[in-house]
Amino acid sequence: MLAPKLAEITHGEKNLQISVFASQNGSENFLLRGDADLAIECNRPKSPEIRFKRVVEEPFVVVISPSLLKAKKIRAVEELLEYPHLLHQGLKTSEVLKLSHDIPNVQAIFNDIAMIWAAACAGLGWALLPRYAVALELKEKQLIEIRHPVLPKIEPEHFGVWWLRDRPALNPWIKKITEWLAEQSL
Repeated sequence: MLAPKLAEITHGEKNLQISVFASQNGSENFLLRGDADLAIECNRPKSPEIRFKRVVEEPFVVVISPSLLKAKKIRAVEELLEYPHLLHQGLKTSEVLKLSHDIPNVQAIFNDIAMIWAAACAGLGWALLPRYAVALELKEKQLIEIRHPVLPKIEPEHFGVWWLRDRPALNPWIKKITEWLAEQSL
């Protein structure tokens, strides 16, 4: 969703290289090792060496495939929990859904949004995913969104820009990327 728009950042810039990394540990390690200067990432960094600015909301949705749901309608969160769950290791689904207990029926644990997306589309379980990752499938009714009042309101995460505190020379790029990110619609 953001990758196709990277040319907007680099347009007119010479000697600029953008590297796109996907890591189960997130961007924090890349920044701390000096493998990256800036990162676009969700949540908050753990290291106090990294500064960040939250920029744009990333809405999350709970989805299930019509083939798994069949004709049964889910009327309460307890009914959803009867179905197998596809868990992202970096997301605490039980916390997002404001449950007082862990999800009881975890079918599989993933470290990648695309893998959860594929498993959910294949009908292997329900999943908590960023809306941008399933927008087309929701539109084409390949996935069904489970909403309020069945579930509590899901608070969005935020995409933001991360950088090392001791790199003030990056300030112009931080400003440029922050402004670009603020213009994106997720």
